[in-house]
Amino acid sequence: MHEDPSLRNLPPAAEALAARHEVEDMPLGGIKGFVVFLSLLLLVTFIIVWLVIRVLLHMSVTSDGVPSPFAADVHTPSPQIQPSRDHNTMDWQDLQALRDEEKAKLTEYAWIGPDKQTARIPIDRAMDLILQRGLPTRQGPPTGGPAALPVEGGAGGLMVAPANPLAAPAGNVTPGNQTETNP
Repeated sequence: MHEDPSLRNLPPAAEALAARHEVEDMPLGGIKGFVVFLSLLLLVTFIIVWLVIRVLLHMSVTSDGVPSPFAADVHTPSPQIQPSRDHNTMDWQDLQALRDEEKAKLTEYAWIGPDKQTARIPIDRAMDLILQRGLPTRQGPPTGGPAALPVEGGAGGLMVAPANPLAAPAGNVTPGNQTETNP
């Protein structure tokens, strides 16, 4: 947008003065000066940092060949992990004790329980006994299990389950001839 130079020296309109509008332009000289100063400052900072990096790189390349005379005498000890004040053993010792205790439970005979009526046998012996004798089985249906519960259908008790769920139903079962159960 170009401004007409002949309009620059006209006095402000009376309406603008009555409405207390700003009638002067903001001076841009200070802002322009600050931008120039900031740009120069950034350029000088960049040059200084570049020079410092070059000097440090040159120093590190030239000093890599000669080791310090004190470097041969330095011995860094390995870290010494210590137990806490409340616990007098190390973690690896606690883990070893736990493993020994579990191994003893799996490989030794022992009486267990408060009345010492139950014996613990080694796991290998227990597996041999199960192979010889087989797993224990139940005789008859379990009491209190699903077979002892009354069966209700999803249609408000209109469906009756047979005594043996695997047995085929006797005759044709249609919705018209099902009986209603009242528990």
